[in-house]
Amino acid sequence: MRTKYIATTVVCALLGVAATQAYIRITLGGKTLNWSSNTISYNIHTAGSDDISDNSHIPAIEHAFSSWSDVNGSNVNLTRGSDTSSGSTGTNSHTISFDETNSSGYFPGGSGIVAITPINYLLTDGRITDADILFNGNQFSFSTDQTPGTFDVQDVLTHEVGHFIGLDHSPVVSGTMWPYVSPTQWLHRSLTQDDESGAVAVAPGSGQTKVTGTIRKPGTTSALPGAIVSASLSDGRFVSSTVTNSNGNFTLRGMPAGDYYIHVAPLEGGMTTSNLTSNSTINTAFAPTFYGSFESPTLFALGSGAQLSCGTLTANADIAMRENSSSPTLLQQGASTLVTIFGSSIPVGTTMIAKTSQLAISNVSSNSSFVRATVTANSAALLATYDLYLKAPNGDFEAASGVVEVIAPSPNLAAVSQFKVSSAGGETITLSGTNFQDGAFVLFGGYESDDVTFVDSNTLSVVTPAVSLAIVDVAVHNPDGQQTVLADGIAFTGQAIFTQSWPSKGQSAGGTNVFINGDNFNQVSKFYVDGQQVSFTYKSSKIVHIQMPSHAIGAVDLTIENPASPDLTVVDFFEYVSTADPNISNFTPL
Repeated sequence: MRTKYIATTVVCALLGVAATQAYIRITLGGKTLNWSSNTISYNIHTAGSDDISDNSHIPAIEHAFSSWSDVNGSNVNLTRGSDTSSGSTGTNSHTISFDETNSSGYFPGGSGIVAITPINYLLTDGRITDADILFNGNQFSFSTDQTPGTFDVQDVLTHEVGHFIGLDHSPVVSGTMWPYVSPTQWLHRSLTQDDESGAVAVAPGSGQTKVTGTIRKPGTTSALPGAIVSASLSDGRFVSSTVTNSNGNFTLRGMPAGDYYIHVAPLEGGMTTSNLTSNSTINTAFAPTFYGSFESPTLFALGSGAQLSCGTLTANADIAMRENSSSPTLLQQGASTLVTIFGSSIPVGTTMIAKTSQLAISNVSSNSSFVRATVTANSAALLATYDLYLKAPNGDFEAASGVVEVIAPSPNLAAVSQFKVSSAGGETITLSGTNFQDGAFVLFGGYESDDVTFVDSNTLSVVTPAVSLAIVDVAVHNPDGQQTVLADGIAFTGQAIFTQSWPSKGQSAGGTNVFINGDNFNQVSKFYVDGQQVSFTYKSSKIVHIQMPSHAIGAVDLTIENPASPDLTVVDFFEYVSTADPNISNFTPL
């Protein structure tokens, strides 16, 4: 199932629209949306999500924001402010919340909107005055552990944060800013190079590269506004894209040094102008065109921190063939998979081409509505996004932008060095497995460790956080978005503490209610009177009450058992006596 994101709902009533490209800034009425400061705070709503009981949505939110803050060469600085219980949007609190009842009114029935980022801005200069992010908890379920049928909080939010800083949607199928999301999808947790270039464009640091050029309409010298310009390294890795302005000019910022091929293509296929938030002119009456040619594209050498002009390119005349890519293909190094690119008016004999040695294409078949082939990533393929091309016998071609993502092997957490740890935290343990990545973070039942050391791809050294008494899952989240979970992998323990109880005596017939005060009680604690398990009512971690069973006259001990913790025995806890407990039938004053 594909479900729409809603990019931005602005005060001029652009409701229910989704948007363009990772490196396309949101532009409305000729004004590019922007913040007055590169440092922007956000506030997490205290209500959390009805679907998530362990507060793991909090680290998911934090890492979604840090994905954008951590981009090299960008001055975007997103910081967590104080949590809020306010349900109002349109203020300066920049709230991240889950709307469980559609109290916001942004999620009408059947809208298919998973999340939304309402943005208020000034009509005069595009200055953003407020932005909030709301999850549609009324119609969809969310998780942080890939629960089937749920949407991943970090995946969805990383996309929405892109809008929060002023970026539009992306026609790059594997990009974080692609306008559609599927349940359990994790790919958008991490940014593509194109997304990172967008963060640089929003708030460029010093010494960033700048590539410019001009695109003309087919057969004329007239400007071609609203055309998608994309740049790929000579090894095939997709790097950046943008849209031409009203004069047909484009600017690509923040690309790493290297040799580049650059082409222009119309916004059509899996993503169209209907997915735009920006209301700038979009042109589609032309065909994809390379600087140089498809067979021999011009190679542009970009130095570190350099500014490069590509000159003018006249686009090719429009063609009937269309590609309609809608979902990315994830491919591990050395793996093969069948890739189908759907479309329309595809000529007989059309083939699939990868302009890179990182991928091999074989077993191509096609008809008028699709091209299908086996795509193989070589065993040392660079982890990146790649375009595929549909090439007709007459030389016409279509570009499927970012349709293949070569990914790292999936991580696997096999063991922890210590099963029982203190609930107070602070213990250093070792996680063992395979395919861990430097920069991974670790959750213990939803609580994040703030001290993770990457030893090697098989080993992490982790300091445990403080966690309530329980046996919990251990989850390792690699920075590329992949995760592994060891179910019930660790026990946070703590011996029960007894302070006092009342009453200390009661009838041997049983039924006396005894209140116990102490600490480290929990809902899975067990209480035994002289070896006999008794039921209890949990009031808090410090207070429970039990009902005494019948017993012979005399003193008895109480034993309290916590999961994976030493038992606590209170000697002579209670004395059974022959006299009946008093019974209060009335008292005054009321």
